[in-house]
Amino acid sequence: SLYIIWSVVAVFIYSIGDIEGTDNGGKRVQWDDTTRRAWYYHFFGIFWINSFIDAFFSFVIIVATSTWYFSHGTEVEGSASVAKGFKWIFRYHFGSLALGSLIIAIVQVIRFCFEYLRIRLQK
Repeated sequence: SLYIIWSVVAVFIYSIGDIEGTDNGGKRVQWDDTTRRAWYYHFFGIFWINSFIDAFFSFVIIVATSTWYFSHGTEVEGSASVAKGFKWIFRYHFGSLALGSLIIAIVQVIRFCFEYLRIRLQK
C-alpha cells in the first residue's frame, strides 16, 4: 500500500503545472522550480522510507533473536520478545534508525544517479 500511495502522490505532483502544446500536436506539462523540487523530494522520500522500514523490521528481528539467545539455558527454554523490539525502537532508537536510513538513502540515490548516467552514456 505504501507504493500505491507513493504512486498516486507522484501522479499528482507530475500533473502540477501549465499544459503546453508540443510541435507534433501532443500536450506536455511544464513544471516550475518549486514543482521540480517537490518531485525530487518525493523521489528521495521513497528511498528513505524503504530504508527506514528495512531498518525498523531488522531491528525488531534482532531484538527478538537476541532476547531469545540470552534468555535460554540448558534447562530453560528461551523466550523471544517481538513486542520488546517495538518498545525499544519507539523509546530509544527511533532517531538513530531514521538517521541511519537517511545515510543509506543518500548513498542509494547517488548510486541510482550514477547507474542512470552509465546507462545514458552507453546509449
